Amino acid sequence: ARTMVDIGRSHDTPVVGFLTDMDQPLGIEVGNANEMAESIAILRGEGPPDTTELTFRLGEEMLILGSVAEDRAEARAQLQAAVDSGSGLQVFAKVIEAQGGDPRVLEDLSLLPSAAKAHTVVSNRSGFVERCDALAVGRAAVRLGAGRQAKEDDVDPGVGITILAKVGDAVAAGDALATVRYNSEPQLSACLPVLTPAWTIADEAPPSRPLILGEVK
Repeated sequence: ARTMVDIGRSHDTPVVGFLTDMDQPLGIEVGNANEMAESIAILRGEGPPDTTELTFRLGEEMLILGSVAEDRAEARAQLQAAVDSGSGLQVFAKVIEAQGGDPRVLEDLSLLPSAAKAHTVVSNRSGFVERCDALAVGRAAVRLGAGRQAKEDDVDPGVGITILAKVGDAVAAGDALATVRYNSEPQLSACLPVLTPAWTIADEAPPSRPLILGEVK
């Protein structure tokens, strides 16, 4: 973060770095189509609270640094208005179209790629989610084909993981922790040994943690 801030300063460009809690996945979606659907949900005002809040906080800082807003309150109001009016989605539609995509996806998520099969990962005990290891979830997604282990690897845009239980959530034995979307049994077999241990269930709820841990300016 300090390196990025210093690079900006050396080119007379103000940069602020946010140090965020990434011990667990941000939001609930992992995978290419999954994360696109979540992005659309945020622009509709229907996204998960943590991703939405971080997106707004980053947006606030951008508007302030760009002299579009005087302070965070004014910046937040502008961002909320863009969501409420749908103008944010309209700009996103133009971006999609400019890149050769189909902007109809904003109204019809079924146009996104979707893997043919689904598997549910369940809790083996009752309690509270103490840990949901973001690194393990990311590695599991790569094994599904959502990312590359080598630059020559193909990416499967329809596979992914939906997180159904995050840190602090109460679960019972047999409750769903995640849904895995996959196209082949080898994908699932490679994914599950890494994904299943990502959750730690404890007897008591862990203390809450801030989303933004600090700033670098």
